[in-house]
Amino acid sequence: MALDMPEVSSIEVPLDARILELGESATLVAKRVARERKASGDSLYDWGLGQSPFPVPDLLVSAVAAHANQAFYAPVEGILSLRQAIADRFTTANYPLVPDNILVASGLKQLLFDCQRAFGGRIIHVAPYWVSYADQTLLLGKKTDLIRTLEENDFKLTPAEIEALCAKDPGASWLLIFNHPVNPTGVSYTEGELKALADVLQKYRVVVFADEIYLGCHHHGKTHSISEYLPELTIRASSLSKEFSCGGYRLGWATFPDGLGALRKAMMVLGSNSYSCAPVPMQYGAIAALEGSIELDMLRSETQNILKSVGAAASQRFKAMNLRVTESDAAWYLLIGFEHYREALQARGIRTSAQLALALVEEVGTVFVPGEAFGLYPEQLQLRASYIDFNGRQALEEIRRDEELVEPLSENMKMGLDALHAWLREL
Repeated sequence: MALDMPEVSSIEVPLDARILELGESATLVAKRVARERKASGDSLYDWGLGQSPFPVPDLLVSAVAAHANQAFYAPVEGILSLRQAIADRFTTANYPLVPDNILVASGLKQLLFDCQRAFGGRIIHVAPYWVSYADQTLLLGKKTDLIRTLEENDFKLTPAEIEALCAKDPGASWLLIFNHPVNPTGVSYTEGELKALADVLQKYRVVVFADEIYLGCHHHGKTHSISEYLPELTIRASSLSKEFSCGGYRLGWATFPDGLGALRKAMMVLGSNSYSCAPVPMQYGAIAALEGSIELDMLRSETQNILKSVGAAASQRFKAMNLRVTESDAAWYLLIGFEHYREALQARGIRTSAQLALALVEEVGTVFVPGEAFGLYPEQLQLRASYIDFNGRQALEEIRRDEELVEPLSENMKMGLDALHAWLREL
C-alpha cells in the first residue's frame, strides 16, 4: 500500500552574499553540459573538462588498495613517510627540504585556498588563470591585483608587468599565484623567462605560490621551476591529479622554504579546522608515485609523447580554420582566438566568449570553456580547448606497439573539428 507523503515546501535559507556572487565552476559546467548532451543522445564533441585521459598507474592502485584499512586520523601535515618522499623528490642544491618543510592536503585546490586565506598582504593573479584562483579570493572577501597578460607574449607574464605593479607599492607584502605550465594556454616558461621574473620578484620580496600541477606533463620532459632562481620565496605545489591521472584521489602537497615556515603553520591551523587530514590510503599511493619506478618513468615518457602528438595535430587543424592558437608544450590545453571571425560573429549577436561557447554547444555540439572564465576580457573571443577526447589506454597500447600514433586525433575529435570548420565557413 502506497504511503501518502507530505508535500515538501522549499525552506527559505539565507545565504552568504559572497556565495551568491559565485557561479558554478566554468570547467565543471562544461563537464555537466557534456554529460547532459551525451545522456540525451545529442552530438557531443567534448573539448571542455581538463582531466587526464590516461589510466591510473597500477603501482598507485596497488598501494592504495594495500592500505585501504588505514582508517586512522593522520597528522594534518601528512604522514611522515609521504613528507619524506616529497622532500626527497623536490630537494635541489639550493632548495633543500626535510619533512617539516612539507604540507599535505586533500588536493592542490585546498592548499591554494588556504594559502590565499592565510596570507595577510596583497595577492597577485595573472590572467589568464585557472578558474578557481579568483573565485577563492572572492569567497574570502579579498581584493586582488590582476595582471592581464598579452596575446602577443603568448599570454605569459613578463618582468615589466610585475615591475609596473609592484613599483606602485614597493613596501607592500606580495603573494603571486604563479601557474607554470599554464592552464588554460598549455604554454610553459623557459629557463631565461623564469630567471628574469625571479630577478624582479626578488627585488620586491614577492612570495610565490608556484602552482606546478602540470610540470610533470611537459611534452619534452622539462621540469624547470621558478624555485631554482627564487628558492627562499617560492612555495612549490602540486598533486596526483594530472601527472598521475588521479584527479579523484584528492591528494596534493606544498613545499615551503624555511623562511616561510610561519605561513605553513598558519595553513596547518586552517587544515586542522577544515579537512583534518588528507585521505590516508591516498597518501600511501602518493608515496608509490613519488618514489617512482622504471615503469612509471616509461609511462610518463609515453604519455608526454602522446599529448605532444595529439596537441600538434589539433593545433594544426585549428590554425587551418584561421584561428589563433597558443603554442602549447605542456598538458592538454590550447587557447583559441576567434578574432578573424569577429565581424561575422557580431552580425550573429555573438560578442563575448561566453556567447560564443554557448552558440557552439547549441549549434555544433562542441563544448569549450569561455576565456572570460579564466580572467580574460569577455570581448577577447578566446576559448579553451582540452584535447583529451580520446581513449588513453588504447593510445598507450598503440604507441607501445608502433612507437607512434598513426592517427593522433580520435574519430570524434576529427568529427568535431569538421563540424566547427563547417560552422565557421557558414558565418
